[in-house]
Amino acid sequence: MSLMPPRTFQASEDPALLTAQLLVRIGFGVLAIAVPVTAAFSRRALFVLLPFGAALILIAAVLSQPRRGWDRLLSALRSPIGIAALFLCLWSALSLLWTPYPVDGMQRLLKVVSTLALATVAAVFLPERMRLSSLYLLPIGVALASAMTFVIALNGGAHISGTPEGDSFTLQRAVIALIILVWPALAMLTTRGRGPHAGALAVGVAAGAIAARSPPALLALSVGALAYAASRFDLRRTALVLAVAAAVLFIAAPALPFLIKAAASFSTGAEPHWMRTVDVWVDIVRPQKARLITGHGLETMLRGMLAGYLPPGTPRSILFEVWYELGVVGAVTMAFLLARAFWTAGKGIPGVAPFLVAALAAAVTLAVLDANMAQLWWVTLLGIAAICFAAVLNGQYRTKRPVARPSIDSPPRSTAF
Repeated sequence: MSLMPPRTFQASEDPALLTAQLLVRIGFGVLAIAVPVTAAFSRRALFVLLPFGAALILIAAVLSQPRRGWDRLLSALRSPIGIAALFLCLWSALSLLWTPYPVDGMQRLLKVVSTLALATVAAVFLPERMRLSSLYLLPIGVALASAMTFVIALNGGAHISGTPEGDSFTLQRAVIALIILVWPALAMLTTRGRGPHAGALAVGVAAGAIAARSPPALLALSVGALAYAASRFDLRRTALVLAVAAAVLFIAAPALPFLIKAAASFSTGAEPHWMRTVDVWVDIVRPQKARLITGHGLETMLRGMLAGYLPPGTPRSILFEVWYELGVVGAVTMAFLLARAFWTAGKGIPGVAPFLVAALAAAVTLAVLDANMAQLWWVTLLGIAAICFAAVLNGQYRTKRPVARPSIDSPPRSTAF
């Protein structure tokens, strides 16, 4: 007969919890490593990796404690940002009633809404305490991707010769993915006291952007760096200034081409090439002022350009696209959404909030300058970045070492000197 006491079953040895932890690590690793690395080779890998990684995270949540995830999801939907996002989706759906391309618009709306919903659910169902070993996958993935992007850019971008994806456009997307995902990676390293590693990672991403010769990416990285520096100095004020600037930029977008033309009239030099886009913007806005209220409907701009209804020099900025397709209602909603996002980020955890503000500033810069920021891959990338930031925020817990109590049977201390 054994005299050993029966072994108690610890919660940490629960097979369901161990399986959930493994699934979270694999799912988050797919998003943190596979997404930035494969972005340098394929345009479409992003659309496969997000559902796969999110599915693993959701399965892990079902195995552990799904109730808390549902509570966080309801809280997110009831927040001002959640309400504004739902209203923007509703207005986009209503615009299908007057768009000339309802079928294409419906397909685009379903893809965007499903992508955002999947990313939101995956973010809120992450474990409340992310393990440090899982979080380190994020800077590892960004570092690998930046090194690969740098090498590919030096070789001229022909990384997959003989395929339609081996072009500079794929490389530009890879750089943009780095510009967005580097901020949660830097937040993770900095909050863990890895400042030198964070600095080296930032230098590596900047080197990749310089080698790829992407002016929008470089400008977005610079704006993000300035926003981060200002946030470290005064977080609340920086968030407020950026919130107001983003809101004014979207609301006053129809007046921007007129202001630019008025300012350019005082210039005596040669007219820059981008003034052609400004002229087209003015020609489109001036005779259709009444349509600024409701917009022309979802998917009108891209399909109109392909069909020849809009001139080739039509601006592709998100400022023009929101106003042209969704009108003042969509523009005001988008302005409120961005302003509230900046303001909420400014009230976050001090160690992570400056990086979140910087990521928002970089994302807005890219959306305004780049011609492809309204496509599904951009929405998917933002969803993955949101999941990464949620994981970093969930990793900001601190445990306290229990106080050691003296043993009852310990002998008294000697008082001899």
